[in-house]
Amino acid sequence: MRRFAENEVAPIANEIDREDRFPSEVIPKFGDLGLLQWSVPEEYGGPAGSLTKLCIAREELARYSLSLSVMVGENGNGMALPLLFAGTEDQKQKYFPLLAKGRTLVAFALSEPEAGSDAAALRTRAVRDGGDWLITGSKIFVTCGPVADYVLVFARTNDAP
Repeated sequence: MRRFAENEVAPIANEIDREDRFPSEVIPKFGDLGLLQWSVPEEYGGPAGSLTKLCIAREELARYSLSLSVMVGENGNGMALPLLFAGTEDQKQKYFPLLAKGRTLVAFALSEPEAGSDAAALRTRAVRDGGDWLITGSKIFVTCGPVADYVLVFARTNDAP
């Protein structure tokens, strides 16, 4: 991982920060290393990675680019872990194979202007409308939001805390 960070991340780190550019060219490489899909279970095609290995990889990436290290961490956790612990089997069958390929970027939309990242204080609402959900509210600081393939949006469906 250290060699990868030195060879692939270090040469572009200053430029991507200075130019505010998303380095899409490294995404397939991160996927090939299992960094974008580390938490997808083996039975769904994932690498069954370990949190320890992810932390070591993120530390090596952060030597040169904190933003890419954060992106790797958020992507590996952002949708796969909520699916793993709270998703239906249909959702797991639909999304885990996509995530397992390591080419899918995920954004995690929790923070709000009034609530920060306090999930108990969320104001964004989701209301069932037939087979769809209507979502109203505002989100801020959505890591990878503009480039994500999927966004996991946290919203309140009732008034319970």
